[in-house]
Amino acid sequence: MKKILVAFAIFLLFGCIKNEDMDKDGLPDEIEQTGWSITVIYAGEKNSVKYNVTCSPSRADTDGDGLTDFEESPYSGNLFPSDPNKADTDGDGLTDFEEIKIFGTNPANWKDDIDGDNVWWNSDYEEINFYRGIGIDDEKIKEYIRNPDVDGDGVKDGEDIEPIRNLSVDVVIKYIKITSDMGDSDNLIELVINISSGIAGVQASPIYILPNENFTLNQTFHLDLNDEGEPGNGTSPIWIVLYDMDTKITEKNYSDYVWDYDTINVYGNTSFYKNLKIPDDCIEYHIIGTEGEMGFEIIDTSF
Repeated sequence: MKKILVAFAIFLLFGCIKNEDMDKDGLPDEIEQTGWSITVIYAGEKNSVKYNVTCSPSRADTDGDGLTDFEESPYSGNLFPSDPNKADTDGDGLTDFEEIKIFGTNPANWKDDIDGDNVWWNSDYEEINFYRGIGIDDEKIKEYIRNPDVDGDGVKDGEDIEPIRNLSVDVVIKYIKITSDMGDSDNLIELVINISSGIAGVQASPIYILPNENFTLNQTFHLDLNDEGEPGNGTSPIWIVLYDMDTKITEKNYSDYVWDYDTINVYGNTSFYKNLKIPDDCIEYHIIGTEGEMGFEIIDTSF
């Protein structure tokens, strides 16, 4: 509807002026010389600046940015007119041609954010740069910048570590060897494996093993990770905790069993902890600590 009204206004305006067009760009020379008003918010600035622009009646593309002066003017139906004397009106790093012809963003406002997903990013320009940096083509980027949650994981793209993938891992526990008796009188370890990411966790049923025996397991645990963080620069905490789980009877009530947990230290004062960066830290691990050792692999299963 807005474009129809603009086109109608152009028809009325062009009917009242001389129709000479020396450079054949679609704008009458008289309009190129008198110009039009634009409002700009420059890169890094908060406040807008309004000023009048003119262009050369003898050059179809005064600033040589690939757009004719007519295409940069409001008379083309362009809702966001730009400066025909500057290849990048708002100075955000995207040329007016890229903004108008390729992405459909506002060339006169560096803080333009079509889908409202910017948190770590400040603008469509930074979002576009991010996607270009990981090899996404411009046609797909045009689609992405209009979707506030590209991977559909519930986290806005501007605060998603990996906006196009929902982060998850498989943890494959390959072997465990407990080198301490953990103070158990029966010399038997009631082993429980708990793996968590801070937002989700999985726990296996108890496994009974003897100290100093290499216990082959090859058990896989699937875990969703916390996607929140700076795009392209985030980590997700992951814990693997081995517990020795004993029972004890309290207050001579033989039906009242209370689980008593002892953490088995394999990695400092715990079994394993790491701020995981995907996919760099998705590798095989073999760790040895004061009370045991463990071999496992972390596999990137993000999609």
